[in-house]
Amino acid sequence: MTKDKLSRLGTFSNNGLGTSINTIPSEDLIKEAQDIVDKDLKKIKSDFKKQLYRLENFIKDEIRVIPRTDDFVNWFFNKKKITQNGKSLPKIKDEEIIRYAKEYLIQLKTITQPESLSKEFELKSFQWQSNPEKLNHLYLNLISNKYIGNTDFKTFELIFSGANLSVLKSKITWLKIAKNKYPNKRSISDFINLLTEHSLIIQIDHKIPNVLSACFDSPINNNLIFTYSNLSNYKSISEDYLDLEKIIKEL
Repeated sequence: MTKDKLSRLGTFSNNGLGTSINTIPSEDLIKEAQDIVDKDLKKIKSDFKKQLYRLENFIKDEIRVIPRTDDFVNWFFNKKKITQNGKSLPKIKDEEIIRYAKEYLIQLKTITQPESLSKEFELKSFQWQSNPEKLNHLYLNLISNKYIGNTDFKTFELIFSGANLSVLKSKITWLKIAKNKYPNKRSISDFINLLTEHSLIIQIDHKIPNVLSACFDSPINNNLIFTYSNLSNYKSISEDYLDLEKIIKEL
């Protein structure tokens, strides 16, 4: 920096209060500083909108809550080090915004889903709503027709009791294999859909793939992971649909 741009700091007498600058910066220096601020402000506004949009989508997808902008502002401006000296501001990395979103999500869940309410909102298994004899009959028919195996009735009954998924220690082992030699997830979906259509269980509308993943496994895969693409519908059913329908109608 040239000598004429140097500013000497000093104190002035005002009953002992305050500090001041003895020399006024040149117009060139002021313009240079203003240009830096203007450029950074544009970057800050653009980056802030982008990161807030990503955060909102993440939080809403998880717990359907819109985060407070004020909370994000404090984190964002601290992370950006707005008060630092220099011409360029640090860039917020993807892993940083993801880490913040996860931490913020934990805070929101603590507020919106306290310990006393957590079990109420926990995902539950299928709720049988017919008489117990029919449930036992269904179990025996599925065993004899080789749809399920390695599953005791106690496990089967618990999975159809509307229990919290967290208490399930065992799953229903589904024996049917698809033509591609993988577990036939679509036939499991057909089975649950038929039970629902015949009013034998209460319909589950929320996160059904998660419930299916927690309740069923296969001899060739103890950790079946369902997605919405695995679910059957009126346009796409499994080859076991008619047999399953017959078993259920006979109850």
